[in-house]
Amino acid sequence: MGYRVIGVRDPDYLNWRSFAPPHAKQTPFALHRPSDLVGVLVLEFVASRARLVDLFRPERAEIRAGLQLALDLSAACGCSSLEVWCSAGSPISRILPRQAFIPVQATPFATGT
Repeated sequence: MGYRVIGVRDPDYLNWRSFAPPHAKQTPFALHRPSDLVGVLVLEFVASRARLVDLFRPERAEIRAGLQLALDLSAACGCSSLEVWCSAGSPISRILPRQAFIPVQATPFATGT
């Protein structure tokens, strides 16, 4: 299933989103294979919690690797949880339960910690 609308993730957007967000500091991480940039992972750290803000462009296998990286980075920063919000039915929402994320509320969005 493809999505017909997606926001542009150009340098201006990434700078605004990651370095000048209105509510909390966000940290972007590049996801790459040996010679190619394959995606961007953005985490937001607030107290002892981390939030996955963006996971852009990975293929299905790379989504799992991106989630594992997010978990590892969150733990390394002393966070006790990683929160993920995504659209129900999206590729990432189908992978979350297999990565030990637990749903925390019933909304039109899939959420997990």
